Amino acid sequence: MAFGDGYNDLELMVRATYSFAVRNAVQELKDAANFITRSNEEDAVMKTIIQMLSLQDDNNLSGKLR
Repeated sequence: MAFGDGYNDLELMVRATYSFAVRNAVQELKDAANFITRSNEEDAVMKTIIQMLSLQDDNNLSGKLR
């Protein structure tokens, strides 16, 4: 999982399985990322990681209930 906002993050976006550009990133980075998330002024990294962990917990729980 990778997050970025600038040109220096471009290679990271291409190599990561799950790549997130923040909303206020440069356009080239948004184009390379798998997902666009909140801006970095909205705690994008923290909130996205919490959401991803929540989804993982939900998937694990439903798998255990079957």
